[in-house]
Amino acid sequence: MAWLLTGDWPQQNQELLPAGRLRGLVYETTVPNAARRIASVGDMEDLLDRLLQEPPATPRRQVHELVEGGAGRDDVIAAVGVALANQDDDGLFIDELARLPRDAIAKLARRDPDAAHDVALAMLRHLDRGPFGARDFRQLHEPLAFAFTILHELVDRRDRTAEDLATEFFRAESSWNQWRQMNVTVSWLVGLDDTRGGLGARALLRSGAEAYYAKAVGKRRIACEAIGRELRQ
Repeated sequence: MAWLLTGDWPQQNQELLPAGRLRGLVYETTVPNAARRIASVGDMEDLLDRLLQEPPATPRRQVHELVEGGAGRDDVIAAVGVALANQDDDGLFIDELARLPRDAIAKLARRDPDAAHDVALAMLRHLDRGPFGARDFRQLHEPLAFAFTILHELVDRRDRTAEDLATEFFRAESSWNQWRQMNVTVSWLVGLDDTRGGLGARALLRSGAEAYYAKAVGKRRIACEAIGRELRQ
C-alpha cells in the first residue's frame, strides 16, 4: 500500500507515509509497536471506509477537534495517533496537541508510556528547533508543561525511556529559558530521591544544562546526592 501511494519501496524500520487522506491508514497499519498497530483487517476496512467517505480534514484540524471534544480517553488516543503520524507539523503539536489537559496527558503516560514518550519527544524537538513566529511566552509554556507532565510520570515509573526524554527536556527548556516552567522543574529536581534522582543527574550531564538549573536552584536543599553533585560544581 505504501508503495502504491508513494512510489517508494518500504524498508524495514524506516517510516514511509504518503500525503493525503490515506496517510493515517498507512500509519495505523505499520506502526512499529504491535500493541499500537491496527488490530485486524476488519478494523482496517472500517478505517478505510471512514477515510474515503468522510470529507477529509487536515491533521491539525483533526487534533483541534479532538482536543475541543473534551479530551476523553478515546479522544486523547486519537489525537496522539494523528500527531505521531504527522510529526513534521509544528503547529499541530505546539498550538493544538499541547492544549490537552494535564491530567489527560498524565493518564496517557501511565497507560501507554511508549506513545507518551514519542509524542513528548516530538513536542520538544519542535520547541528546540522550530520557528516560533508570533507565538508568545504563554503559548510556549503549554508545550513545555505538556512534555514535563509526561516526563514526571515516566521518571516516577522509572521507565526505560525516561532518561532520554529528560535529556531532551533539559536541552529544550534551557534553550527557551521559560521561567514559569523552570520554577516547576527546579522544585521537582531538588525533591527527587536517590532512586529517581540518579536518572535526572545523568540527564543533566548529557544535556549540558547544569549551569542553567544550578543558578535557579541557588542554595536550596537538594535531596539526591547525584543531582547535588551536578548542580553544585
